[in-house]
Amino acid sequence: MGVVDIDGVSVEYATDDGPVRAIDDVSFRIEEGETLGIVGESGCGKTTLTKAFLRLLDSNGEISEGSITYEGIDLAAASESTLREKIRWKEISYIPQNAMAALDPVYTVGSQVVQVIKLHTDKSTAEARERCAELFKRVDLDPNRMDDYPHELSGGQRQRVTIALSLALSPSVIVADEPTTGLDVIVQDQICDLLEEIQEDIGCAIVFVTHDMGVVSNISDRVAVMYAGRIAEIGRIEDVFERSAHPYTIGLQNAFPRMEEYPSDSTLIEIPGSPPNLVEPPSGCRFADRCPFATDECRSTDPEPVELDDGRRIECLYPDQREEFRTNGSDPRTWVPESQSSTVYAP
Repeated sequence: MGVVDIDGVSVEYATDDGPVRAIDDVSFRIEEGETLGIVGESGCGKTTLTKAFLRLLDSNGEISEGSITYEGIDLAAASESTLREKIRWKEISYIPQNAMAALDPVYTVGSQVVQVIKLHTDKSTAEARERCAELFKRVDLDPNRMDDYPHELSGGQRQRVTIALSLALSPSVIVADEPTTGLDVIVQDQICDLLEEIQEDIGCAIVFVTHDMGVVSNISDRVAVMYAGRIAEIGRIEDVFERSAHPYTIGLQNAFPRMEEYPSDSTLIEIPGSPPNLVEPPSGCRFADRCPFATDECRSTDPEPVELDDGRRIECLYPDQREEFRTNGSDPRTWVPESQSSTVYAP
């Protein structure tokens, strides 16, 4: 059993157009001390999945099926008081993707950290401020900035404050929801390095959500590739990225090439089409309409998870053809709809 076990979890949102199943029958585990990356296109369900860990979904969202187990507690079914008193901040903490929106503009950043510490411990205000100063030093912020307001800090500094908040009670799991979004490349690297240092210090597991393949490949031990509310592929980072098995992962890799391996005169390979409408999801594989290898069976049969010999798990009806898919998927012509194929050439 992992630190957190997610088993058959589905999340639905009530909308004017009908229920939207943003997460559909997702299962995986978070191992002790690992960094699990979750990557995929915008709208694939990454943020919804991580918010479900702590039941922080919007008011119109609910976990409709499955369990999320931590230390014998099913977080999907636990009472709000149990989550508040035993889980949030103490055991599982959350770094939101928009630090400016996450911090209250009318309170100093230090007072917000102090409030969390006092709410969940018996520390006095003086002791909580001392702990806050320690946390600021740990995330490379001058403790003198404790009395500043969010708008007085840069984007990178605000993100460091949210990381300090997540560390306040030394949790076992930190969920980081796109913590580098909107930051310049240098600050992104600094934030990733900081999270790795923190993990080494306190031994926590980190769930790192991003749409950036480069970032996730540098920080993660394992990665889950999400598409339209499902996990297309999950496994060790080197297996998933160096020997992609699911057609979606292959396409995603093509769309985020490593610059040192990508000649300047090459053609960028994009995945045609758009993700499906989750109000009325298609039958069969959700990637079928965009997949160049899809068959009629793909459009009618829902793929079951298949475990490969290297421990990866993919949802594809044709796992034995993954090497052929990988070879053909490197040719731009493979991904071009037939109606446009005459205008595209291979690099």
